Amino acid sequence: FKPNWTIFHFVGKALDTIYVSPHKDLDTNIAFKFPAIGTYSVTLSADNGHYMSITKEIIVDTVIHASFSFQQCADQFTNTSCCATGYYWDFGDGKSSNSEFPIHQYADTGWYVVKLIASNGSKADTLIQNIYVYSYGIPNPIFSFSQSLDTVFVHSIETKANHYWNFGDGTFAAGQDTMHVYNDTGNYIITLVVVNMCGNNSQFQDVDIIFPKNGIEALTSSIFSLLVYPNPVINSNVIGYTIYSNKPIGAAVSVYDVTGKKLIESPTRLNSGLNTELIGVSDLHSGIYNLLINAAENGKCHALIIVQKGE
Repeated sequence: FKPNWTIFHFVGKALDTIYVSPHKDLDTNIAFKFPAIGTYSVTLSADNGHYMSITKEIIVDTVIHASFSFQQCADQFTNTSCCATGYYWDFGDGKSSNSEFPIHQYADTGWYVVKLIASNGSKADTLIQNIYVYSYGIPNPIFSFSQSLDTVFVHSIETKANHYWNFGDGTFAAGQDTMHVYNDTGNYIITLVVVNMCGNNSQFQDVDIIFPKNGIEALTSSIFSLLVYPNPVINSNVIGYTIYSNKPIGAAVSVYDVTGKKLIESPTRLNSGLNTELIGVSDLHSGIYNLLINAAENGKCHALIIVQKGE
């Protein structure tokens, strides 16, 4: 519910109106000093095409009472103390504040013991509460991508969220870093949705996929049946691949990580018929990699390599 306007209405014990907020389109939060101790009715009215209101009775006294609540994900402490003019906060992580309405960012998720001392002259009241903190707010959806022909590698800068990717061709994936191989030339919209305990956020970017001239036809007639073994590679320094070509051609063999960074590149010569080669993976950590064999205008083939090491 997002109101177009809000009005705060204060009524005293004698049922006389003592205050009406003047800026109804701006007053979503106000501070008001009551003229005397007593019982008051406070009404909040809001309207965005659907009118709603709520009335609460509050007691204004001269007894100091420390009270607060914590707004999760906003790192905002709401001070509801009564009859105090000074405040001291101990946030339970070695930090403190004298602000009436402090905003405090915790470094780590977890439980904290927060102490508030509300004072007025020589009198004071203390409240100690345990609060559970999520040390992150609404997740950041910003991501980057790199492109190698028909393959896109995506990377999200957000580390404290779940990641859900839509590549715009009916294909989906999850994870902070991943990759996708498109099947057709065209313009696609890549969408990232990030979700954590504080909510969700999203961003999208356009990507143009253009295959090399005659690449699809040449791929069908020149290079096919790419087989990688063993896959996954478990505690091994080499991985093999077998590929068939119907004519002798030069090619380049490359290995990329999920961010699109090229880790291995070497030229090779494919003979007519079945070709079997080995690739050294001793420098690769556990993870998922993309093997690309590119024979320029004669076509290209992709395969995913899964590396598992006892690291």
